[in-house]
Amino acid sequence: MLLNKQEGTLSDDELISTCILLFIAGEETSIGLMSTGLYNLLAHPEVLEQLRTNHSKIPTAIEELLRYDSPVQIVGRIAGKDVVIGNKQIKANDTLTICLGSANRDSEIFDRPDEFLLERTENKHIAFGGGAHYCLGDWLARIQTQLMIEALLNRFKKIELVDTKPDWNNNLAIRTLTKLPVKVD
Repeated sequence: MLLNKQEGTLSDDELISTCILLFIAGEETSIGLMSTGLYNLLAHPEVLEQLRTNHSKIPTAIEELLRYDSPVQIVGRIAGKDVVIGNKQIKANDTLTICLGSANRDSEIFDRPDEFLLERTENKHIAFGGGAHYCLGDWLARIQTQLMIEALLNRFKKIELVDTKPDWNNNLAIRTLTKLPVKVD
């Protein structure tokens, strides 16, 4: 996206493409959070039961869902300057692939990283990115997911997976389900 150099504003085409980008990015990632979130809650019925008895734990569960199975798995970046990470030299303008899903399972950052833990309170995941690339709609995704979980728990006494092997969308960057068959009572 380039600013119109004369006026310091976006052109009509730039504004339209930015709106389309924001809509698509927000929709797909929210769908990913809600679909994989519901799948992971159903795959961990003990956590779902804790939420059923105590809705105040839902925000903590959402943060753990974001860490445990990030909707955005990978992002591309271009290095802005020369830097050394570990013992690897990265030069300015190098193209990088950042694996957010893997970083959110880093055992140097998270205790028991491959477990879904509702009691995890120190949860500095990077599911929404960081810095200048931090997600504009993080608050909306959290609210939508909280409302979805509350509605399901309030409406249905029992929710369970029909198939424990879900059908994943064929997208390396954004993790979503194509379908999630459930049985409700």
